[in-house]
Amino acid sequence: MDYDIKLLLHPVDIHKLLTYEEHDTSLHNLTLGIDELTVFADCRTSTSKNNRIFSYLVLQSRKRNCDIYYTTQSFGMIDFRVFDHTLINVFAEKLFNEKNEEIDGVRKYTIIDKTNPRKPKMREFFMDITQFYDLYDTDEIVKPKI
Repeated sequence: MDYDIKLLLHPVDIHKLLTYEEHDTSLHNLTLGIDELTVFADCRTSTSKNNRIFSYLVLQSRKRNCDIYYTTQSFGMIDFRVFDHTLINVFAEKLFNEKNEEIDGVRKYTIIDKTNPRKPKMREFFMDITQFYDLYDTDEIVKPKI
């Protein structure tokens, strides 16, 4: 499979994001992607100024026509306020054989869609992920510029 990913990318200054002001329209009508969200919204620092401001941005995202996509190694480590307002969760699980050895290149995905909270939908499937290996570096260290 041949992938050609082209995104119009404008990095967001994390200081600007965390000192968001009401009159600032640069954070309106956008799609925000954050890798390793726990760096910015860790549940252990939920009372910190940065966490509270980020939570506010998440809570107000619908009013600003802002879609937020993020990755995390553990949903339990992100601020509950952020997780609670996440409408679609995608869980990727490693698979193991009967000898407890990881089955390389295959993941089980569970998608939970809470866009209709009265009737959440769930879907599970397996995927060969080796086709994506050349598209990104999973060992790249995420270093916040804070």
